[in-house]
Amino acid sequence: RPRLKAIDAQVLIQFFDYALNTAQVTLAHVLETRRALEIQAAQLAARYATEAQRLTLRQLAAQMRSAGADHARRVASDMAIHAVIAEASGNPLNCLLLGALQSPLEESSRMHLHDSRSAMEITRVVDAHDAVVERICAADPMGAASAMSYHFDLALVHVERQDQAVAAGATPTHS
Repeated sequence: RPRLKAIDAQVLIQFFDYALNTAQVTLAHVLETRRALEIQAAQLAARYATEAQRLTLRQLAAQMRSAGADHARRVASDMAIHAVIAEASGNPLNCLLLGALQSPLEESSRMHLHDSRSAMEITRVVDAHDAVVERICAADPMGAASAMSYHFDLALVHVERQDQAVAAGATPTHS
């Protein structure tokens, strides 16, 4: 009997990687797309997250905060938070699309939480993640959407500054 293969993100991964590698889209374009996806995912997660997912989000946010100077741990926590939110949304397309954006997501996360950023800047990013997790755990869809929007505002401002520095021929700063 014929069976259907489970859907996966492989074709989309190739698409997004090709688009970025050939400079047909920028990291800012990817973040703008992720922003729309993740605002909706945060709203849905606030409605549908299980207690286990809420607990996992709280633990990941605490890990991110306690990472200190461990840049790799901050990035891993960041990635895991976003993956759990997508899963908690209850919409399998959110997980697939987030999976397809994994490579640019990792690049964005590394840039956004870069080691050379000041302690205050890193705290601001960690606080933004805490706010998203807090609103999801409080079952507040509008608050979760607002917190996620702010989180992406921070990321987009940073990426736009990086792009402007590169365009001007300067070494990018991590402000």
